[in-house]
Amino acid sequence: MTKDQINLESFFGHLLDDFKAGELSKEQAIGGLVAFSVALNEGKFDEARRWAEQGRKLARDLISLDQAALLLSRPAGTLPH
Repeated sequence: MTKDQINLESFFGHLLDDFKAGELSKEQAIGGLVAFSVALNEGKFDEARRWAEQGRKLARDLISLDQAALLLSRPAGTLPH
């Protein structure tokens, strides 16, 4: 299994676990998946990798689906901490 595959599996698992535990809203979980999917669809592989690597934290920072689109337009290193 590659590092990308491990990160992606972990990202999806964290989203499901955090939603089930009430730590993420439905909108935050969907927002994380949408942001990752859009990045892949648009060929933004560095963004997709960032979501796979940091998606749990990024999804918790999401307020809405619109916020996911805004995060994708930011240069690397400017995501909320």
